[in-house]
Amino acid sequence: MCDVSVMNQSVSLRVFSSSSKVISRPVTVARGQRLALGELQAENLKAVHGVIGGYRISLSQGEVLPVNEADDAYYIWDNDSPLHSPLFENEFQLESVTLNRPSVARVGGACYLVMQPEFQVSFTTATHSARLGEIRLVESERFVTLENGDSLTITDTQEIGAPVLYLQHRDDTAVVRQETDLQLQGTDREYFFGESVSQKVPDYINSVAVSSVTVLERFTSYFMQQVLSTPEQSIWVPVCAPISWGWSIRVGRRYDQEWDILRRKLMLPTVGHDGWEMPTWRSNLVQSASEHF
Repeated sequence: MCDVSVMNQSVSLRVFSSSSKVISRPVTVARGQRLALGELQAENLKAVHGVIGGYRISLSQGEVLPVNEADDAYYIWDNDSPLHSPLFENEFQLESVTLNRPSVARVGGACYLVMQPEFQVSFTTATHSARLGEIRLVESERFVTLENGDSLTITDTQEIGAPVLYLQHRDDTAVVRQETDLQLQGTDREYFFGESVSQKVPDYINSVAVSSVTVLERFTSYFMQQVLSTPEQSIWVPVCAPISWGWSIRVGRRYDQEWDILRRKLMLPTVGHDGWEMPTWRSNLVQSASEHF
């Protein structure tokens, strides 16, 4: 259940098919923990909601794998799965989300268009030691307009036809962003996730002055948990519904030739209504970008 209130361009949220074969599991098993098939049949598990054979993630792809006999393993990822009925579980609460006002910042002689979401989170590891992280997907269109009237693409994910993995720059290799340290079982902690998104605002491209930079982006933040599981590694699984947010913004020259925001429209953070989801993607933002990224 989520209570959502909007005030001063911010949103506060509080997050408090079947098989013919009877399948059960111990209450001490965590979502995302590797479970051996044993006497179970993979075909029987394929029809069970919230059960998968694995989750493979990289910069270029995020993929949910089906259960198969060869791997001799399955994972429960959804808290709404009929196989998930623990007496206690790690508790994640998204206390509040704020989307700060975008700004143009000068860093080291260069200007950047910056927007920062802030996620206030509390996490109780009631049953398993675990770490948190964010997988951030984006639908992006960025372009610059030159003083000669030409328009040059910075990023464009429309041809992909689906959100891609967000990367901040070409050297960014983080699939799971803002990953926390391992939180030991039986502890309570509060976290602040505040990684911003940015776009450099160049003065010139190909010796032609830039007159404006336009960014249209929709982000989806998936907060994920990975429990400590030995000897097999567990997979990342969601701890709340995905959160969407974004901006439509244009930066141009003021009368004094300084960069300023000319147009701004924010997509306030909104929690998804379709339950938890495993994020998947087939590309990333760098692969969808031009040489001007």
